[in-house]
Amino acid sequence: MKHKSTFDTATTRVDSTESAKFSAKVGPAHIWNTLDLSWNTKDKKKEVEGSTNINFEDYHVGGSFARDLDSNKWTGLQAILLNRRKNGDYFFQYDVIEKEASLHSLHAVSDKEIHACEVSYDVTGKFKGFLGYPISTKWTGEYKITDDAAVKTSLNLSSEWNLGYAWIHKFNKNLKIGFSHELNLSQVLKPAVKNATPYNFGASV
Repeated sequence: MKHKSTFDTATTRVDSTESAKFSAKVGPAHIWNTLDLSWNTKDKKKEVEGSTNINFEDYHVGGSFARDLDSNKWTGLQAILLNRRKNGDYFFQYDVIEKEASLHSLHAVSDKEIHACEVSYDVTGKFKGFLGYPISTKWTGEYKITDDAAVKTSLNLSSEWNLGYAWIHKFNKNLKIGFSHELNLSQVLKPAVKNATPYNFGASV
């Protein structure tokens, strides 16, 4: 059990949370549960959040929820299935409120190359994403060129197609320089806005 409160001196608002965490081992499976009750002194709104995770070897099955106790409505409800391996994580997630299913992967090819991928599907069919279908996908890659330099790439395919690239170079602990570029492929192939540039450049120090 845990209690946490914060006090805003400007508004005299107090935000409080009561938390409970507990776990148990049932045979070869391990179960974790969390439960949080939050409220504040300004609008008196109360919300309860919770999660459950059941682990067996490399597999996790779980879910989370959030409910507004004043309106008595669900504000969050998700389920997840995760396979955790030595070289990466692979999981399926379903958002009951948003009615969205998604597949995710994080895969380390080596200590110098990491790939991540996400595919999302709108169960309602209302979202118009890749080629007009209720689907969107994101792919990213990170490559360590040297101990001080890395390259990041990304490809987002949804209602628009975007290709990204970034170079980061660390000279010392106080100086790191980055350059990035994002290309809106949709604007190149079929311009939706006249005279709009599909290029977006950035730099950081």
